[in-house]
Amino acid sequence: MRIANKVTAYFIDRKIIATEKRNIFEYGFELIFADSINFAIILLTSAWFHALDVGLVYLLCFVSTRIFCGGFHADTHIMCGISMFAMFCCFMAVYHALNIMQTYIIFSGLVIAWIPIIGYAPVIHENKPLSRQYRKRNRRKALVICGIWTLISVVFILSGIQLGVAIAVTIWIVSIGIICGKAKSAWKEGKDGEWSEFDSASDGRSG
Repeated sequence: MRIANKVTAYFIDRKIIATEKRNIFEYGFELIFADSINFAIILLTSAWFHALDVGLVYLLCFVSTRIFCGGFHADTHIMCGISMFAMFCCFMAVYHALNIMQTYIIFSGLVIAWIPIIGYAPVIHENKPLSRQYRKRNRRKALVICGIWTLISVVFILSGIQLGVAIAVTIWIVSIGIICGKAKSAWKEGKDGEWSEFDSASDGRSG
């Protein structure tokens, strides 16, 4: 992302950032700009459908849980933006299809959504390995934050507040992201394992 490179170069020229840390800050600025664009698209889409409050609740719930739960990560910023917008579109479709009176569907969905959260959170990103200590800490935070959002959702729904449905559906999306992220990790590990076996066999034939 060129703008990230230019911003980093600007700070380096003014001795605010050390030259040897260029790659770290370029990557950091890329994430900030990419996330800002993604969030802006979601909020603009929400405003277009006269549901800005729903978009805000979605982002608050999604971001706060996703930070510690992990999930699916695309390989490029563009694909990340596309996948995030696709998830939001799925969220909006399900949210508008559900009625707050359909509590049996919503609560059943919440129970099912907690299965991957308890079983797999946090999903570790391949480029951001965590120590056992940090993994346990993130797991505790993931369960606590998901628990708080679930409680808020249940209280809102029982009080007749429609935004409770938005929170519940967001937790479903986070749960699906965990499943997709875990599946991608398993697929990559299997693929890498196949290549390792192929290389070993090739070395054996060469010997």
